[in-house]
Amino acid sequence: MLPFDLTSTFSQVVFTDIPHSYPPSTTVTCRYTYSTAFQPNSRDWVGIFKVGWSTIKDYHTFVWVEQEEGQLTSQAVFKG
Repeated sequence: MLPFDLTSTFSQVVFTDIPHSYPPSTTVTCRYTYSTAFQPNSRDWVGIFKVGWSTIKDYHTFVWVEQEEGQLTSQAVFKG
């Protein structure tokens, strides 16, 4: 069972299985699910932000991501 309504337009991308913290210099895998309302774009990315960030420019690092056609789940991997 998915953690949210796939037809929702409120939460179009939901991250799942998120640990409270990660040890330094380890690979971080971010798993997420799309709603059916999500419209992918070639400029989509997933970023890691410090706690308390205030603007989208406050990211620590990011990776470009692509949605595979017909898939509602994906992941972004940040190498440690």
